[in-house]
Amino acid sequence: MARKSKNLQEKDKIVIFCEGYTEVHYFNMLKRKYRGGNVHVEPHKSKRTNAYGVVHSAINSPHISGAKKVYAIFDKDRNTIQELTNALNAANQNGIDVGYSNISFDLWVLMHFEKVDSYKTQPNIIQKLNKHFKCTSYEDDMKNNAKIGDYLSDKVNNAISNSLDSPHLNQTGNLINFLSKNPFHNIHNVVEDIFKISKFKGRYN
Repeated sequence: MARKSKNLQEKDKIVIFCEGYTEVHYFNMLKRKYRGGNVHVEPHKSKRTNAYGVVHSAINSPHISGAKKVYAIFDKDRNTIQELTNALNAANQNGIDVGYSNISFDLWVLMHFEKVDSYKTQPNIIQKLNKHFKCTSYEDDMKNNAKIGDYLSDKVNNAISNSLDSPHLNQTGNLINFLSKNPFHNIHNVVEDIFKISKFKGRYN
C-alpha cells in the first residue's frame, strides 16, 4: 500500500544578499545544516561596492519576488558612518533586514572559537583566525574558500553563545546606534531569526 504523503506546510521564502563570498559560503552551510530549502543566498553583484550597494542589490533584485523576508549582510569595512546610515535608511524604507558587523564578518567567524569583548582591528582578528584555523594566511587559505562553512558547522551554537554572553554584542535597539561600536555584530540574531536554531538544539550541534 502506498504511503500517504504528509501535508507539510511550505516554509516562507527568505532571501539573503551577501557582501562577500565568505558570507555566501557560510549561509549556504547553514542552509544545509538546518534544512533551509526555503532560504536563497545571493552574492552581491552591484557595481556599487559599499554597504549601500548590497542594499541596492536587494531592493532591485528579481529574486525577492514572493519573499517573506529579505536580508542584506554587510560590514563596516571602509564605509563611513554616513554611508552606513544611508544603507540602513534605505533598508528600513524597503522592508529589508540587516546583518551588520564591525569591523568585518570575520569577527563573527572568530566568535565560533572565542568570545570577543575588547576593541579589535582587522589585523587582530586575522591573527587570531590564523591560529584557530592553523593556517599561515586565513585570508588566502580560508576566507573565500567554499569549505569554510564545513570548518564552522559544528561551532554555530558556540558562536551564538559567545555573542549572547558578551555585553558588547548582546544589545537591543536601533541598529543605527551601534554602527561605530567596536566590537559589534548582530549576526547571531539574524542567524537565529532565519534558521530558528533553538528548535534544533539536542538534534544538532
